[in-house]
Amino acid sequence: TSFDHMEVVNSPDLHDWEEFKVYPERLLEWQVRNASAGVILDYGPYDVKTNAGDTEGMGSVQPEDFEEELFEPNLAQSVTNAERMYDRWKDIGASGFKLYNVSQGIVPFEFENRHPLYYIREWYEQIDRVGSFDGWGIGTGSNNIAKHALNLAFIAENIDEDHLHFFGTS
Repeated sequence: TSFDHMEVVNSPDLHDWEEFKVYPERLLEWQVRNASAGVILDYGPYDVKTNAGDTEGMGSVQPEDFEEELFEPNLAQSVTNAERMYDRWKDIGASGFKLYNVSQGIVPFEFENRHPLYYIREWYEQIDRVGSFDGWGIGTGSNNIAKHALNLAFIAENIDEDHLHFFGTS
């Protein structure tokens, strides 16, 4: 597709989820042209189709939406996307543009098999191996102070960056 054929839709109901194709390199190029900073394209450990009718958008994804069976495949796709975007970012030499990696903090607080910190740490470690980014975008998706505290504790111990952005936080 080309930019001439793109259409912005204001409702998830109007989006064709089955034909959804995103090219990480093109997304990076768009961000470079239109912003001073951007993030990698990640697929969090939840099914976006489940929330397709949610008019609040992806910012409303909550830890209860976490699906363990999607964790590994979505993480693998996110690593691939991060690699592609990182390589393109280096190729085009976008000076002045800051590219942030994304760490998923949207995890279940009540757990059966693994502690929530396992998912946060695994996501961070896999994505961090891609390269040296300018900062991190942190997906927390919750207004629960205990869930934020878990993410903040992880950040304090593991992420030494000047630039952090928290998604889905109000």
